[in-house]
Amino acid sequence: MSIPSPLAALPKKVREDLTKGLSSATPTQLAPPLRLYRFTDSAKGIQGAVSPWWMLEEDYLRIVTASELSERRARETGNRGLSLGTFARIAVAIPQEWQNLEEGTRTRTSVDLLLQASLRTPVEAYVGRGRKQREVSPNGIEVVWGAFSKVTQIYIPSFSQENTPRPSLQDIERVLALEAPRQVRSTPLYDGT
Repeated sequence: MSIPSPLAALPKKVREDLTKGLSSATPTQLAPPLRLYRFTDSAKGIQGAVSPWWMLEEDYLRIVTASELSERRARETGNRGLSLGTFARIAVAIPQEWQNLEEGTRTRTSVDLLLQASLRTPVEAYVGRGRKQREVSPNGIEVVWGAFSKVTQIYIPSFSQENTPRPSLQDIERVLALEAPRQVRSTPLYDGT
């Protein structure tokens, strides 16, 4: 196995994307057999796999356990627990609206689809804790999404949308064996209107 490239060796836009989402990113080499998970928006479907952001199975299971505990406590108290999609949003710091500063646009995101894959071939990656993400809700209140400290996020630079040419689903499938997407329940914390 080769030694992963240092952060400074990455293209500038890829490096900026990585450091915007990860604190203390550590280069690593991922090797099969390894199961990876990713929560995405059902509007993207399987195309949601075209992303550098993934997590290990153990971290996915931490999120599932937290959601199940929330649901159980909610049933005991007569309240509503947080859905799996909502816990995923909190655990990996996914704002409800992504702001593309270069384009000046905002994109509403749902975290209601789970993608699972098995690594087919070794790949360079960076791992670390998610960085807090901030957004302003429609009523002007700042919302801070502060990723779970015990959930490690994985960034695979070769999957980055900032690479040229952009990876396609076929490029992703050369590295990952994707399984059928699975719908998950996701409840927004605030209405985006």
